[in-house]
Amino acid sequence: MIRYRRYRAFIAFTVIAILATYYFIGHGSIDLPSAIGAGALKQAGNDAAAAAKEKAQAGLDLIKPDKPDEPTKEDILGALPPLPTTKPAASTISSLAQAPIPSTQEASTPLSPSTTSSAAVAKQSHIRTKPQDAAAILPVHELDDMTEIGEGRIEIPPISQGKVNFPTIHWSKMPEHFPVSSTIQLPTSTPKAIPRIQHDFKKESSAEKADREKKLKIIEGAVSHAWSGYRSKAWMRDEVRPVSGGARDPFCGWAATLVDSLDTLWIVGLKDEFDDAVRAVGEIDFTTSQRKDIPLFETTIRYLGGMLSAYDLSGGQYKVLLDKAVELAEVLMGAFDTPNRMPVTFYRWMPTFASQPHRAGTHVVLAEIGSLSVEFTRLAQLTKEPKYYDAIDRITDAFLEWQNASGANATFMPGLFPVHIDASGCEKPAQIKSTYSHEAGKGGDVAVGDGKPVIPQRPVTQGQGTRTGSSTEKDGSSQPVDAGKSQVGSSTGGGMGKITGWGDPLTEGDLDNRRTKDSPSQPINAGGSQVGASSAGGMGKIIGWDDPLTEGDLDSPQAKAAVLNNRNANLNKRQLGDLENQKAKAAEDVFQKETEARMHTLQQDVCIPRGLASSGSGGYETFTIGGMADSLYEYFPKQYLLLGGLEKKYQTLYEQSIDAVTNHLLFRPMTPQNADILFVGEYRAQPPTKEGSVEGTLKPEGAHLSCFAGGMYAMAAKIFGREEDLEIGAKLTEGCVWAYNATATGIMPEHFLVSQCESMTDCKWNETKYWEDLDPYAESRTKVYVPPTTLPTSLAGSRNAPQVNKRDLDGPAATVPHVPAPAVPNSVPELDMATSKEETVIEYVPPTPPSHEEFVLARISEERLPTGMTRLLSRKYILRPEAIESVFYMYRITGSPHWREVGWQMFLAVQKYTYATYGASAIDDVTKTLPTQEDSEESFWLAETLKYFYLLFEEEGVISLDEWVLNTEAHPFRRPDAAGLAGASAADDRRGMI
Repeated sequence: MIRYRRYRAFIAFTVIAILATYYFIGHGSIDLPSAIGAGALKQAGNDAAAAAKEKAQAGLDLIKPDKPDEPTKEDILGALPPLPTTKPAASTISSLAQAPIPSTQEASTPLSPSTTSSAAVAKQSHIRTKPQDAAAILPVHELDDMTEIGEGRIEIPPISQGKVNFPTIHWSKMPEHFPVSSTIQLPTSTPKAIPRIQHDFKKESSAEKADREKKLKIIEGAVSHAWSGYRSKAWMRDEVRPVSGGARDPFCGWAATLVDSLDTLWIVGLKDEFDDAVRAVGEIDFTTSQRKDIPLFETTIRYLGGMLSAYDLSGGQYKVLLDKAVELAEVLMGAFDTPNRMPVTFYRWMPTFASQPHRAGTHVVLAEIGSLSVEFTRLAQLTKEPKYYDAIDRITDAFLEWQNASGANATFMPGLFPVHIDASGCEKPAQIKSTYSHEAGKGGDVAVGDGKPVIPQRPVTQGQGTRTGSSTEKDGSSQPVDAGKSQVGSSTGGGMGKITGWGDPLTEGDLDNRRTKDSPSQPINAGGSQVGASSAGGMGKIIGWDDPLTEGDLDSPQAKAAVLNNRNANLNKRQLGDLENQKAKAAEDVFQKETEARMHTLQQDVCIPRGLASSGSGGYETFTIGGMADSLYEYFPKQYLLLGGLEKKYQTLYEQSIDAVTNHLLFRPMTPQNADILFVGEYRAQPPTKEGSVEGTLKPEGAHLSCFAGGMYAMAAKIFGREEDLEIGAKLTEGCVWAYNATATGIMPEHFLVSQCESMTDCKWNETKYWEDLDPYAESRTKVYVPPTTLPTSLAGSRNAPQVNKRDLDGPAATVPHVPAPAVPNSVPELDMATSKEETVIEYVPPTPPSHEEFVLARISEERLPTGMTRLLSRKYILRPEAIESVFYMYRITGSPHWREVGWQMFLAVQKYTYATYGASAIDDVTKTLPTQEDSEESFWLAETLKYFYLLFEEEGVISLDEWVLNTEAHPFRRPDAAGLAGASAADDRRGMI
C-alpha cells in the first residue's frame, strides 16, 4: 500500500513537472527586465490617472469610455499570472504578476484588462499626448533590472501537438499608465522642393538592353528559387533552412520571410506568388506568439515595413495589408507607454506583464531605439492617425536635445551618440542629490531633464501603512509591523528588517538640530514616523536590531523556516553569537545572498528626470555608424524625404552627426593596390580634457554592416547640397568592393581589421609597416627570451655529499648523537672537471622564439589573411545586403556603368558559394575555397540582398529614388511629393500589376 501511494505521488509530481516545463518552453521565463517595482509604479500609474481625472474635471474635453465589453476567454486567460517557478534573487516578478492594473478612474480600484474597450482607450490616447508627470513620480528602482537584455533573434521551438492543450495567451489593449496630453501632429504643409537624387539616364542601346535583361533574368531566377524553397519547406514559418529543408522561428513565428518578401515579389513581377502571400498575411495573428518578448526594432523594420511597402507598391489594392499593419502597430504601441515615452525595445506583450507600468532600459542599443521613425511615420500618413508619428517624434526630439547639449550632458564626441544609451529618463543613483521635494510632480507636465529631484507617492491600502516595496497580500512578509505612528511592510524578497519612516520627508533642519547631533541614536521626527537609530543619522530604524535572542531559537523548526525564508525580522547576524556556528552560518548565507541582491531596491525612491544619456559610467564611450548604430543615422535623411522636407530637425541631426563621422571615424586603409578608398572605424572616446575636444583611439576596422554608409553619404549629398560628400560615398563603397575582391571566395568578411594610413590623401603600400601591424610585439617577444648560459663547474662528490644547513654546522653527528661523525679527510678533494656519466645534469633549453619574419609569414598562411587585412574578427558571410545596397545607390545617383560591373561580380561570387537546395545559405569562412554552408537563410536575403541586385539591373524608373524612400530593410515607401504611381510605371505597366 505504501509503495502504491508513493508511486501515485511520483506520477502526480512527474505530470506537474512536465506541464510546467511545457509551459515555460512555450512562454519563456517570467523574469521582467523592463518592469519596475510594482509598489511605487502602481502608484505612479494611479497618480498619472488621477492627474488626468483632475484635468477632466477642470474642463478638458475627454472622451468617455464606451460601454465595457464582456471579457473574452482570451482576456481572462491572458490576465492570469504565469505558473509559479523558483524565484530568483532580487526578483520583483511575484508582485508584478499579482498586482492589480492601475486604474484610470479610481486609484484604489483595480481593473481587468478588458474593463475598458479597445475603442474607448484608442480614443482617449489621441487626446492626451504629453506624459502626465510620470518621469517625476517614478523611482530609480533596480537599475540593473532596467537594462534591456534581449536578442533580436531568439529561436523558439514550436509546441508539438499533444494530448494537453494549453490555452493560447493573447495580447489585449490596456489602459495607458502614462498618457500624453497633446498629440504631435504630422506635418501637412505642401512638401518642399528637394533636389533631384537620381542621375538623368539616357536611353540604352539595344545591345546594352539585351545584356542587362539577360542578367536581370538570372537574378529573377534566384528570387524564384529562394521563394520556392521557403514556400515548400517553411510556409508560415519565419525562416527556411536552405540546406536541410527545415524551418525556424527567431522572430516571434509570424512568417518573417513571407512578410519581408512581399514587395520583392511585386517588384520582380511574381504576381501569383504575391497574391498567395497576401492571403497568408491575413491569417497571421499578431496578438500572440510563443516568444515572451517582441524585439521592437526587428519587428518594425521587417513586419511593419514589409506590409506597408507592399500596400504602397500595390496602389492600396490589398486593404488587408494595412489592416494587419495597424493590428501589429497597436501591439507595439504598448512599448511606448513609459514615463518619458521612450520605448521598451524588448516588449513583454503578455497581459500579465503588459498591464504593469514600465520604464525604458538603461543599456539600450542605439539603433534599436532610434530606427523606428520611417515605418511609424508612413503608417501615420496612410491611416491619418497622428499617434504613430507622435510616438517616434518624441524620440527624435530627445536625440536633438542631446545632440545640442553642452558640458557634462554632452557626449564625448559632439554630434554623435554612443552605441549604448540610457533611455530610462532618470539620473543614476550616484548622481542623485539628497535634497528633494514632495511637491514636484503633483501637477503640470515635467520636462525631461529639468533636474528637479522628486519622491513618488506610494499607495496606501485600507488598514495598512506605507509599503517599502511591492508584495503580495498572501505573503506573510507583506504584513505591516507596528512601528509607532506608521506601519511598514517588508519588501517582497523578505529578509531585511522593517524600516520605519523610510519614505517620509524629513523636516528641514532636523539633521542640523543640536539635539539630533548630540543624540544621533535618537529617532528623528519625520512626518509622524520614527526615523533614526543609526549612528549615521537620518537612516531608517531597523526594528528588532538590538533585541535579544534566546539561545536555541534557531533550533526550532519555526525559526529555521523563518530565517531561510527571510521573514523573521528579529534575527540578524550580530545576534547569532554563541549559537551553533554551522547551522547559523547556513541560515546566514541564505539571508546574506538575498539581502545583497536586494540592497539596491531599498535606496530612496527618487527619480531626477533627465533626457537621453550614455550607459557608460564616464570612463569611455564607443562611437560608430556600423553595427548597433547604423540605421539611426541612415534614417535622418530618409525621414527628411518622407516628410517632404518639412522637418528641418532631421537635416540638422544628419549634418551635425555626419561632420563628426567625417572628422573622426573615416580613415584610409593601406592596400597593395594603393587604392584610394575609405573605411569607417570605431572610436573609443575618453572624457575630454577641454570642452569640445575629442580624445581617444580609432580602431581601424572594416565591417559589412558599415557598408551602407557609402549610399547614405551619396544620397544625402544630393538632398542637402553637400557635393563633397558624394566623393566620400564613392570611396566608402569602393572600400567594400575592395574587401569583396580581397578574399578567395570574392566575398567580403563580416568583420576585420586593416592597416591604417597616416594620410587620407597620400598613402603608398609599405610592407614593413604592414608586417609591424601583423606582429606588433616582435621586440618584446625577443626581449623576454633569454639564451641559456653555461652552468657553474660542479664539485667532486657533490651529488652524494651530505646536505648541511645552518642548524647542522657541526655535521650530522651534532644533531643525531647515535650517528658517528665521518672521518675528516686530510686533503681537499680535487675539482671534478670531468663529470661522470651518472652525474650528468640534463639542461633545459627554452625554445627559440620565431623571428619577426617567421611569425608574420605563419600568421598570413595559417589565418589565410588577405593582403592588407591584419586580423579577421569574423570570417563568415550571412547573406548581408549592405555592400550591394551602396553599389545600387551609387549607380542610381552617378549613372556610372562601373557600379553595374562590380555588382554583377559580387552576385556571381555570392551565388557560387551560397546556393543551396532550398535557397541560399550563410557560409562559415570567406577565406576558404570550399566554405561550409551553415544551413541558415535570414529573411533579408529575399527582402534586401536579392532586391538590390535586381534593382541594379532593372529599368531606372522602377523604385526611383526621387519617388520612393527605402527603409533599412529595403522596403520602399512612397514619398509625399511623388506624382501618382509614376515611380513603378515602367515595369509595373508592362506586367499589368497596376
